[in-house]
Amino acid sequence: KIQYQVIMIVHGIVIEAAFGFSAELSNVALKIILDNKIEVESVEEDHYMKAGEVPGKIVFTWGVDRLDQSTNQYDSMYTPPCNLTGEGTDVYVLDSGLWYSHQEFSGRAVYLGCDPVDTLFGSNRSGLDCTGHGSHVAGTIGGDTFGVAPGSTLISVRVLDCSNLGTVNTIVLGIDCVLKKYKERKRSAVVNLSIYGEKSLLVKRAIDTLFRAGISVVSIAGNNENKPRDSCKVAPGSIQGVITVSASTRSDEAFVNSNAGVCVDLFAPGRDIQSATHICDTCQSTRTGSSTAAPHVTGAISLMLQKCPSMSPWMVRYTLLSQMVLPNKLDFSTLPSKFRLNTPNLLLHTSSLQCDMQCI
Repeated sequence: KIQYQVIMIVHGIVIEAAFGFSAELSNVALKIILDNKIEVESVEEDHYMKAGEVPGKIVFTWGVDRLDQSTNQYDSMYTPPCNLTGEGTDVYVLDSGLWYSHQEFSGRAVYLGCDPVDTLFGSNRSGLDCTGHGSHVAGTIGGDTFGVAPGSTLISVRVLDCSNLGTVNTIVLGIDCVLKKYKERKRSAVVNLSIYGEKSLLVKRAIDTLFRAGISVVSIAGNNENKPRDSCKVAPGSIQGVITVSASTRSDEAFVNSNAGVCVDLFAPGRDIQSATHICDTCQSTRTGSSTAAPHVTGAISLMLQKCPSMSPWMVRYTLLSQMVLPNKLDFSTLPSKFRLNTPNLLLHTSSLQCDMQCI
């Protein structure tokens, strides 16, 4: 007998974090894989994911002010708990990039070589923001005046292009790079993903790898133009272990365009939030949506990690939801009735952190 062996060479990128491989396949190669002629567990078509933002108008910022108030009586002041600033912690901002020289960042916004958009699409921005979305998120996390954790190090991982669109590939490559830098730097870290889209097995695997490495992940419930939809329908916020944030308003209402349901963990200020943007070193913008809510929570975790640098993602989650929230403060009348009972009524409150808590 004469035996024939099919040899197929595919060029692409190995993604260790997702235990996968990214490649552009011909119809013939795809057919061979789908016919199980080579050992591949699953094949997933790449698809877009986007920033979770709703356009807003310019107002004075109120988000961080709400975090240290027991009620929505504002005093235009924000005092981080326990004299914490997030110093010594790394925050990986998987977004549209950062405007490194913005005065809000005081030299704490850095690029460590993680720009999957450059890698996959041939651009040459080296993590530099071109939409303002990532800089706004980072400003809320750790800006000097707008930030929850104004001493944190803000690391640009550009996974969204200049239209605020990314793909499964850019996100898992970004996570892969985060893992490598985390192992090199040996510092406590948290990831902010103000992005949402369709569910993806590759993204789930990559995020699970972050958890096993000891990195917490904050993401968003997502937004819907007409009314909230089920937050469990979108990713990465629906992935177990991810801290999923929906948006609240200045008057402590659930923001009508942010998603809700059992996959939401807590709410944070997310409507008309003022922060840094791109274009110039002093420019500011006001944005709305769950994208602007999540970075408040990420900043709060940075504070927690400064106090307890070796805290596991599971203990971070437990401490956040047991100590750094105000229960039953939110008006859910803006939500469809089906979400009012199954959405946690928890509002981020950094001042509730116990300064004498034991680090486990």
